[in-house]
Order: sequence, then C-alpha cells, then structure tokens
Amino acid sequence: MGIIPAGLKKRLTVLDIIFGVLIIAVLGFFLIQRLSQKSEWVSVTLLVSDDNLWWKAELPESWYVTELAEGMEAKDARGDTFARILEVSVFDKGASFRNALVRLELKVAKDSKRDQYLFDHRPLTVGKPLSINFGTRNVQGLITDFNNELISYEKKRIVVRLAPVPTWIANSYKPGLRMLDGSGRELATLDSIEISPYYEVHYSDNLYQLLRTAHPELKTVIAEISIATTTIDQSSYFVDGAAIKVGERIWFQFSETVIRNAEIIEILE
Repeated sequence: MGIIPAGLKKRLTVLDIIFGVLIIAVLGFFLIQRLSQKSEWVSVTLLVSDDNLWWKAELPESWYVTELAEGMEAKDARGDTFARILEVSVFDKGASFRNALVRLELKVAKDSKRDQYLFDHRPLTVGKPLSINFGTRNVQGLITDFNNELISYEKKRIVVRLAPVPTWIANSYKPGLRMLDGSGRELATLDSIEISPYYEVHYSDNLYQLLRTAHPELKTVIAEISIATTTIDQSSYFVDGAAIKVGERIWFQFSETVIRNAEIIEILE
C-alpha cells in the first residue's frame, strides 16, 4: 500500500506537490529555528518613558511609577513567570513628573546563529522600546543597559552658583537637605550654603558714574552639594542626565524646596 491513496494520486497536480513540499520546508525551518533558540534569563535597565524619548523627552507622572516595586512578576497564560522587577529607582523631576529607572530580569530565547536575544519573538537591544504588564501595572520605556550590574552611582562633590534668587527662596536652602529616590537612596545632599547680596550695576542719574548696589529682595547663593553620578565614556552625569562639567546647569528637587538651573562653578572631587 502506498503512502498516498490511489484516488488521491489522480487528483494531485504538480503544483499541489510543490506547495506541499514548500509547507514541509517552512515548518522544518521554523522547527530548526526553535530548536536552535535556548531559553535563559537576562537583565536590562528600562528608562520609563514613551517610545519617542530620543525626539521628545516625555517623563511619566507619579501615579504611573510610584506603585512599581522590587519582586513584581509578569506571568504568561500558563502562569509561568517571564519577567520580574529586580530594582526600581524613581526620583522627583518637578510638579507631578518623575524620572524612573527599572531593572528587569527577562526570560528570553537565545538565537545562537545571529547571537541575539529574543523577547516576545523580537530582538532585545539597547534603544528599543519595551512594554510589560505586571498584573494591573504596566511598565513601558526604552532599554538603556543590557546585562550590566544593578543600578549603581558614584559620589561627587560640586559647587554651584545661583543668582539672582528671591530672598524667600534662598532662605529655604539649609545644610542637610537631601534628594532621595523612591527606594530611599541618596541622590544629592546640600553640604553647605553661602548667601550673599545680589548686586546690580547701573549708571548714576547724571550718567557719569557706574554704581554697584545691593538688590533689597534678591540674593546670590553659593552651595556645595554631594551628588550621585554615573560615568559614560569618561564623562560624569547626574541621575537626571545633567553633565557634571564646569559651566553646565543642573537642577535639584529636594523634599521641600528646589534649586533651579544652578551653574556648576567647581568640581571638588
């Protein structure tokens, strides 16, 4: 007895046979691809944002990120875990906005032929968007690090200058003020503060003399601040991406006050 019944042989055409061979070839290709991909766990860092961060920096609001926590897991329809949160770093960006870094562990397939990791059947690469549901919470952002260590910072001390500053704001700056992330890690500490008059230069009434007078409601502030930084290509950056260079501008969101657009005038260490 043949594999193909005699009646069916009469009805098959050359095109049918070619089509059948193609189907078998395609199925075989996908089977080989499947067998060549081994499952393993990798870790990535996700900057929570919309998909167009490189063109427009859209920061998430506090309600979107404050409930994210270490240990949260994402499961598939069979109840198997395919993603878990290892670490969360959330800090204030002013108003209701937050900056958030989420360290994730993902179950991926390793494509050994192309030396790529696949997550949800798509390549997992730095710069690509990623969206995962952890129960009732969604995490969406761009991959910024791949298989590196947990989020870590280096300590630096800088001196910044603000001028002019309204007196009531200058008086809110006190040594010991701290900026923390959502896990309680220290991102910035105000070590010392020096408040002095803010001088304005103008001509006298007869326009013959240049006068320098102290403004009654404005101050000049010099502050020494310890900050948490990361290093990329031998340059240091604050956690919000501000470059730590003399002449650059930087912001600090403390719990009860803010230092806006301060100029870095010295890097101590």
